[in-house]
Amino acid sequence: MASRASEPPSGRSVTAGIIIVGDEILKGHTQDTNTYFLCRTLRSLGVQVCRVSVVPDEVATIAAEVTSFSSRFTHVLTAGGIGPTHDDVTFEAVAQAFGDELKPHPELEAAIRALGGKGCEKLSAVPSSARLHYGTDPHTGRPFKFPLVSVRNVYLFPGIPELLRRVLEGLKGLFRNTAVQFHLRELYVAADEASIAPVLAEAQAHFGRRLGLGSYPDWGSNYYRVKLSLDSEEEGPLEECLAYLTARLPPGSLVPYVPDAVGQAREAVYQLAESVNVNRVPAPASTVLGTTDRAQQDSVLHTTAFWAGSVTRKGLLWGERWQAPCRPLRPPWLSTTSATFAWASMEARTARPSCTSSTRPCRGHALILRSRSRSCTSATSPPSPSWSSSYRTPSRGIICRCWRPRAT
Repeated sequence: MASRASEPPSGRSVTAGIIIVGDEILKGHTQDTNTYFLCRTLRSLGVQVCRVSVVPDEVATIAAEVTSFSSRFTHVLTAGGIGPTHDDVTFEAVAQAFGDELKPHPELEAAIRALGGKGCEKLSAVPSSARLHYGTDPHTGRPFKFPLVSVRNVYLFPGIPELLRRVLEGLKGLFRNTAVQFHLRELYVAADEASIAPVLAEAQAHFGRRLGLGSYPDWGSNYYRVKLSLDSEEEGPLEECLAYLTARLPPGSLVPYVPDAVGQAREAVYQLAESVNVNRVPAPASTVLGTTDRAQQDSVLHTTAFWAGSVTRKGLLWGERWQAPCRPLRPPWLSTTSATFAWASMEARTARPSCTSSTRPCRGHALILRSRSRSCTSATSPPSPSWSSSYRTPSRGIICRCWRPRAT
């Protein structure tokens, strides 16, 4: 039975259980990234994920888990075990869970022939009560050539992360719960988790079930020590809890932080370049970056954005804002009234439009503005008179050398 749309179940609360199938996950041969994507996406659709299970490639084990999840949750999503090889047994397990027979599906057989999938005949043998869902490919805007298979409230996704993401993106309508929208706020605290535990306990007791308050220490960050997440179905309790915590946490412990510094850096630099110059008059990006070619501007900004974002993530600076004009001299349009400057040279040995070759490095300069009230390493330690660091980013082949400015 084919279906191009499906109405989500009525009612405010929609739940989901996720079953990850694969010996390779349990043996540590493959890192599971599907769980994070599924949970994050379903949450954005108003679906509460209640349980995640990882099971081996065993028919009886998968069938038992499917039976259990199917009776407890609105949706059950499986990932993995639907390929053409001997260890792909999810279709067989789901058929066993619901007392179905495995039968070749005519539409699936036709789709496999159209795709020229020789040796993939096993993919057409699905439980007899299976339904087919043809979503829209988010990359092409066209209907999927191969459908997602479901049996009752169980949806069988491929285990390959790229395919799973594309399928779920194209079939969000199957799971979207318009009655609920989850709201999230995150706070970053430069204090030990134990020191703020009493405040957090009081806050959770005060707001009760109106919101969820999570505390997550981070020992690898020099910028903050604890991330607090506030989660609720309503905006009101979040704003109230934000005010509550702001008033009760240690003074000065809340710090501004942008988790996705690299993702936001490029547009931030463009906005600055187009809005500020020496006379505070809007200036085009070509004036600041020294080129009118958009591709070269993209290359310069991408390189410096990656560098500055990497440094930020490593906690090497406590920056309020950074700018990267890629010029050997400090740009005259930058104010010096409220910041201390530190320069860093960067050698990028990757092939980019602004480089003459992949072997000859291009040089750029990144300017970091660091607040005088913060240290580069922690909220309490003062800046040291001299400090240097050098590290390599293997994925981009970029060598960064950073110098901390002297204490002022």
